[in-house]
Amino acid sequence: MKKINQFFIRIKTNLAKTKFLVAVFSLLLLSCNKKLESNSQQEESVIVVVQDLSMSLNPSSTEITQERKFVSRFLEKEMSSNFDLMVLYSNSTSNSVTNNFKIEWQASEKVSSGYQSKSAKMLEESVMESENEDQKSAMIGKLCKKLFDEMPKQKSSQTEIIELLAEFEKQNAHYSNVKVLFISDMVQSSNLSNWDSDFPKDKKDAESKAQIDTEKLKKVFGLSDSALSKVSQISVLIPASVDKEKTITPQYYYQKLFENFSYRKPIEWHSL
Repeated sequence: MKKINQFFIRIKTNLAKTKFLVAVFSLLLLSCNKKLESNSQQEESVIVVVQDLSMSLNPSSTEITQERKFVSRFLEKEMSSNFDLMVLYSNSTSNSVTNNFKIEWQASEKVSSGYQSKSAKMLEESVMESENEDQKSAMIGKLCKKLFDEMPKQKSSQTEIIELLAEFEKQNAHYSNVKVLFISDMVQSSNLSNWDSDFPKDKKDAESKAQIDTEKLKKVFGLSDSALSKVSQISVLIPASVDKEKTITPQYYYQKLFENFSYRKPIEWHSL
């Protein structure tokens, strides 16, 4: 009888150990799944560079060199891992489906393989950081080549700037964070809104025009009030040849227009 009792005690002990091991294994699996899930759901971001191809801008080789340096520094500062880069042209076909050049970040999947020593973990992180920096530099170089070495020769008689808001809204479906850099004098000239004959006179006039154009954009493109809700930064680089006096009232216009579509920060204006 005593032997039978000992036998059942051993069975109970083994069952308890088995349950414990199963529980530990389940927790490990859950932890791994969470790591994989967090990697797969990592927020994606994009920097959109808008290049003005209007006839009013004809940069010299010196200006192009200056703009290239600015863009390189800007991207070095604002870009981190998991950022895509995109080029859009501001011309008479801003909303064309072909107006889109994208360089996608190639993410390296990091899957935990269990315990790592501190030195091994530091080495792995150092390698990944180096790879990310190499990829970042290559992407910036490729984008600058597209902007400045492969710039389309054909100039446009129109400058569709506000029409690009429809393109920005499309990025909401793909990105959680959008940054925009315009290389432009920001003079709107299209059938939707033409400043060639009606340039904003002062702050009041600029904001009034922005309000009118807000309603036009909603009607023509069906833009929602949250079209720019995922845009975290808008910067403008004014080319060196542009008369700086003509960049004052447009600042009021664009600040009001972008705010109407849920952009909540001051526009950053830069000049060469």
